[in-house]
This record gives sequence, structure tokens and C-alpha cells, in this order.
Amino acid sequence: MRVTASTIIIKTIGMVCAGIERFQAKCGMRPCTLVVLILGFSWVSAALARDEPYRVLLLHSYGTSLPITADWYEGIVRGFSSAPELDVEIDTESPDLTRFDGMDAEHFAQKQQFQWLLDFYRRNYQERKPHLIIATDTPALRFLLVHGEDLFPGVPVVFVDADRDFVNAQQLPPNVTGITAFPDVAGTLELILRVHPDAQRVAVVVGSGPSDKEFARVAQPAIESFADRVEFVWLHGMPVDELVERLNAFPERTVALYLVQFQDRTGRIYVPRAMLRAFAAAARVPVYGLWDTLLEHGIVGVRLATVEEDGDLVRANLSSELGFSKEHRDLNIRRIGFVAAEITRSGGVAICAPIAPYDVVRREVREMVRPCGGFVLVHVATPLETCEARDRKGMYAKARAGIIKEFTGISDPYEAPKDADVVIDTTYLTPDEASREVLLHLEREGYISAPDEG
Repeated sequence: MRVTASTIIIKTIGMVCAGIERFQAKCGMRPCTLVVLILGFSWVSAALARDEPYRVLLLHSYGTSLPITADWYEGIVRGFSSAPELDVEIDTESPDLTRFDGMDAEHFAQKQQFQWLLDFYRRNYQERKPHLIIATDTPALRFLLVHGEDLFPGVPVVFVDADRDFVNAQQLPPNVTGITAFPDVAGTLELILRVHPDAQRVAVVVGSGPSDKEFARVAQPAIESFADRVEFVWLHGMPVDELVERLNAFPERTVALYLVQFQDRTGRIYVPRAMLRAFAAAARVPVYGLWDTLLEHGIVGVRLATVEEDGDLVRANLSSELGFSKEHRDLNIRRIGFVAAEITRSGGVAICAPIAPYDVVRREVREMVRPCGGFVLVHVATPLETCEARDRKGMYAKARAGIIKEFTGISDPYEAPKDADVVIDTTYLTPDEASREVLLHLEREGYISAPDEG
């Protein structure tokens, strides 16, 4: 079996997740956060040994009519396109899972539709089992936590923009991980009061549907924390005309904060962005929002949460413009280090596998992460000749022919780290053996528990 840094990462992620779960079960607490930076230049042959396409199932929470669904899809596709050596097939399902929120015994038609959906997924993906499932937002994650193991046994799940409080309340299986969303309601309110220091009230616009109510619940603590600075008036589930009339009836020094509206109290369904356009154009108060997808549709300001970037975390949005020069390599590593530090600061685990050939910037990243949690530097010290022998795309040959300039190990130096916590030469190691070296170090340092200690 071909051994690459990417292969080790895949193995290590699974083992680290299992070790962390054992630690949590044993101690009843979250372990110290950790950043693992894996170095080496054999990563260029990542996933090239696959004899079949890498199948990804993208499960959306909402239907295709919502622009946010397209934003997620475009970001995720662009993320995969930044790794052209991977042969990826993406299947997309947009069942609008919010239809089944709060479903009870009286909703017979809904229960029939839900059972049909389960049967469809079971049939459709029995023979074409995905290698990875990406779930967008909380309803899709909730669906997979309940039904995923039955429909897609053993398939890893990565969620995007699931509610942070919901995720923190779950006992996530070892094969489930992802990015939580926590819209910056407090930051947006602070922005409103800085831009409008004489504001006396904020009208909070939110719908009446199940997802609307959940969003209002999440936003309420932040709103209540500003109750001593400004008056809040909640406008729940109003049809457009009524909402405009109510907003325009407020006296001066009123600002509107649009949370979201999927449904009004009459049962009418809305596309949230279209709802914003409809009332903001006629309202005489400034309207603020929480998402970048609302820009140019009626909001005048916001502390933005960017949906599309969550679908494409590193390469497409952080480094798509970068080349192979030393300046660009260093900038790429600094950006990755910053994101890893933020993940660690939030209590997460970041496993990063860039080519980081220069010692100075590696040390910068270590110092960037250290205040936030643990940092482990893993040097994949596979000899150059072994990397070249594994390079099925011929990138090393192109570099030696001068076609690719400033290529690490050929026309650009690689400064082997002297401060690596773990050094692995994969020449004669299987992926399991190489990953085990990383796991043993994490066990010795107390980040995870060994299986026989659980």
C-alpha cells in the first residue's frame, strides 16, 4: 500500500477521535486542545492510489429554492476543485428536512413522506455507498445522528454550520466532526449601537416556523444582554405588508435586526433573502442582518458570518491566489496557522497537513497556537527518492524538467525541522504503523487515553 502524509492523516484522524472519546468517557471532560502539523512533501500523491472515484454525499437541510443551499454547494465544490488530483463525485440531496421538525403522531402524511425518504436513501445508496457525507446546517446533522448509521453505516460525516449549542449538547460518534455556526448577534448589536449611538429601540424580525423559532431561541441570550442599553421589540411571523406597516409606525431612532423568516404566522413559506428584499425596500428604518448572503438585498450593515467560506475552508478562500514562491508559501502557512489557532481556541482539534518547508514560519505557527492549546509537530521525513517513486502524476519529473518552478525538494529548499515532536519515515511503514507513532506520542503527552486504559 502506498503511504503518504494524507493517508496517515486519514488514519490518524480516526484514531485521535477514538482516543479523545475514550478520554472524555473516562474523565468526563474535554481534553486539552491540540493542533497537529504534519510536514513532508509526499502529500502531492494524496488519494492518487484510489481505483474508484471518491464519492461525496452532500446532504442539505433545506430545499434547492434557498440561495444558501447554492452557496454551500459552490463553496464545497470549489474546495474539492483545489485538489485536482482527486477524482471526486458529488451527489446532492436537498430534501428540506425542516418539513419534519416537530412531527408527531397527528402528522400522518408527513410520517409517510419521511418513511419514503428513508427508504429512498437506503435503496439509492446501498450499492453506491459514499466515502464521505457533508451535512449542511443543523437539521441535516440531526437527521444523520438519528438515522445515519442505519442508512450509511460507518461513513464519516462532516457537518457545516450546525448550531454550536446543539452540537455541544450531543455525544458525537467518532466518525462525526465539523464546523459549528454561531451568528454574531452580540457583535452586530454592538455595531448597530456604534453606528447609531442615539438608537432607542431595535425591532427584531423573525418568522414563526420551526427553524425560525429555533434561531430566535439561539439569538435571545445575546439580545437580552443588551436590554439595559436599548429597548427590543420582537416582530414574530408577520406577513410582509403588516411588517412594513409596523416598522414604519415606529418613531425615529429605531433600527431593525433581521434574524430570519422562513414562514409567517399564516403558514406562508418564504425564501429568507426574498423576504428581506420585500420588506426592506419599503421600510423607513435601517435594517441589519447576520449573513453575507443578505448583502445587496436590503441590509445596511452586519458583523458577517460567511456561509460560502465554511464550505471551502482553506485553499479556495484563504489561499486560492497563492503560488509557490517563498513569500506565498509562508503566507499560506500563516493563514492555516491562524485558522488552526481559532479552532483550538474554540475547543476543537485541528489536524493540518501543509507543505511547510521553512523553519521560521513553522515556529511562528507554534507560537500562534501555543496560547490556545497544545501543539504537536509531526515531521513526515520520507526520503525524496521515495516521494518521487510514489508520484503517479509526475510532478517531481516536471519539477526536474523545469516545468514547475520553486518545487519543494527539487528547486526549492526543505528545512528539516529540528524541533519536531514526532519524526516518521514512511518508507517501510504501513499507514497504521505510521499513525500509531503519532497516537503513542499523544498518549504519552496525555491528550488521549490508550485503548487498554479506557
